[in-house]
Amino acid sequence: TPMTIASWIDVVDVLEANNIVQQRNGYYGIVDMRGLIGLMQDDIRWEDLPDSDSFDVGRKVLVKSTNILSSNSAAMYLALASYIINEDRVVQDDQQIREVLPTVEKLFLDLGFLPGSSATPCEDYLIKGMGNSPLVMMYESQFLYQASLSDGSIRLDLLIV
Repeated sequence: TPMTIASWIDVVDVLEANNIVQQRNGYYGIVDMRGLIGLMQDDIRWEDLPDSDSFDVGRKVLVKSTNILSSNSAAMYLALASYIINEDRVVQDDQQIREVLPTVEKLFLDLGFLPGSSATPCEDYLIKGMGNSPLVMMYESQFLYQASLSDGSIRLDLLIV
């Protein structure tokens, strides 16, 4: 299943104002993943972004993920990030690994404890809210499954980009 980033409309408004996300045909999508990775690499905080009024918090811009040692979704995030960091090329040798490793490490290490399953970040996103999980790497099918339930877990302020 495709990977996506789940977020909140207030967070996406900030990303849209900073040209990371764009709305097309009524749907939001990331148009500058390199820019998003750059924000994380540079330790940018949400409150430091221009037009951050809708999500003006002191936390770093990060995409919550899972443990790279035990989670396929983390491996997919790693593959995407390393491809982008390696100038839109698949990492193929030791030299390229050495070049992308410092940036890729930061994307995961800055998150702290990483759960082994994609179920945990998804549950945190749904239950703990925007302050805990402003951006979450998850399977698109997880989001769509929750949206198919009639339990109200997917509300109008939740979306995938």
